[in-house]
Amino acid sequence: MAKRHSEAIVELTKEELEPGILGKLYQEGAKAVHLLNDDRVEQIWMELVVAQNKDFGKPFWQHSIVDFARNHAVKQMDVGDMWRFLPGNYGHIARKTILYPEPGSKTIKTIPESFWSGDRLTAPPQDILRIAWELATDVFKGALPAHTSYNNHAVVLELLK
Repeated sequence: MAKRHSEAIVELTKEELEPGILGKLYQEGAKAVHLLNDDRVEQIWMELVVAQNKDFGKPFWQHSIVDFARNHAVKQMDVGDMWRFLPGNYGHIARKTILYPEPGSKTIKTIPESFWSGDRLTAPPQDILRIAWELATDVFKGALPAHTSYNNHAVVLELLK
């Protein structure tokens, strides 16, 4: 029988986020894990949510309804801009992007590749995509058993308001 973890929410530092640790903690009864002091989280937050000095950094929910509609992927819940409301429960506005490394290069590709902002398409900056990819991959490895090998995977980056 699995050992029960005494804390419902476990705090880990970047250094403690090693392969297999999340799976182990959840097996022991943890309900959530809070990643502490990982500067990658703040870098992503500052660039994609707070910063307003670059077109892509402008919070997407402040764009026009026309841009929002053009960025919506019809019949698609995995990518694009969307509104989701469950009356009496919750509601959110989301921008979803799928990230994956381009084979044979150091480039992180996205689906969609860009988003409308006024009269032009803008793409997320490569440096932030790389940071998001590395953070998500570390979390993914932490969730798998330590001895598991993995090759192909993609990451979904969701910005919610």
